[in-house]
Amino acid sequence: MIIEVTVQPAAERWQPNGGFTREGGMETTEPQTDEGSLEVVRRRDFGEAARWQENCALVADLALHLTVALLAASRLDFPFLFTAVAAYSVVSFVHRVPLQWWWGATTGRALVGLRCVVEATGGKATLGMLLKQWLLTSCGLVVFAVLPLVDAIPN
Repeated sequence: MIIEVTVQPAAERWQPNGGFTREGGMETTEPQTDEGSLEVVRRRDFGEAARWQENCALVADLALHLTVALLAASRLDFPFLFTAVAAYSVVSFVHRVPLQWWWGATTGRALVGLRCVVEATGGKATLGMLLKQWLLTSCGLVVFAVLPLVDAIPN
């Protein structure tokens, strides 16, 4: 499974007065609407994230999700594949939507010093934006990973 994250440089929007500016020169650190896209930036200076940081964060997050899902599937008395997919979905949702909204980063991103911000304002991502991003990546995961895996199981 390959998930691509587009990272746009944020340095040109950072102002030395300690905040981000928008078109009217109004300083803000919080997004005004759900419009715009999310970007991953370095936690301290809002500079562009290095590719190795994004890849390490992705591997750490996937390892966390898979570990919890496989542990749950091996401990519960339900069909293994069903339990693993259900546990992965729950862990992924909780980790990538409410916890990322609360902390500003997933566990993997926090470990390598990244955070997720709204591209237009540099402010914290909203629950709606994170939910939309999670739904899109989850649909891709189901179509390209889960369905072929289920189809490969002999009857």
